[in-house]
Amino acid sequence: MTERDADRMGHLPALLSSDIASLKIDKWTNGDVRDFRDVMLATGLAKGTVVKRLNMIAANVEYANSEWDTTILNHASAKRIQRPEGADRKRNRRLKDGEEDELLRAASRPDGVFKHYPDAVWLIRWSIEQGCRLGESLSLRWPGYRLRQTDHFPRPREE
Repeated sequence: MTERDADRMGHLPALLSSDIASLKIDKWTNGDVRDFRDVMLATGLAKGTVVKRLNMIAANVEYANSEWDTTILNHASAKRIQRPEGADRKRNRRLKDGEEDELLRAASRPDGVFKHYPDAVWLIRWSIEQGCRLGESLSLRWPGYRLRQTDHFPRPREE
């Protein structure tokens, strides 16, 4: 459950401390949820974070309706409240000219952040070549596996 720590430690307390949490959920209106959304955007939260929090509320209402036989109108549903425009953009980050060299130079500095990790430069190069994100690269496990020249890694499916 450690992958949900951000939800448990960040999103849920933020939801519970918001103005909308003081209202009874079956008394919410579309306007209440719109105001909640707009306040989050006005405070500078990323659009993706706002969507995640709206989706968490919508999922909880759906769960209550399906498992506890309630009939709460789901005002946080995407069918009722518009999500911030541009929040569903797919991640499309590419290195710009010179960024790879700068990154590798910084990673190899003897007094830098990676000074205790001699394989950091290799991992960065490998991750760039494979198109992996940091979490994907760090989650790889190789127990008892011997890499041969003929081995290859399947490319991830394009979304």
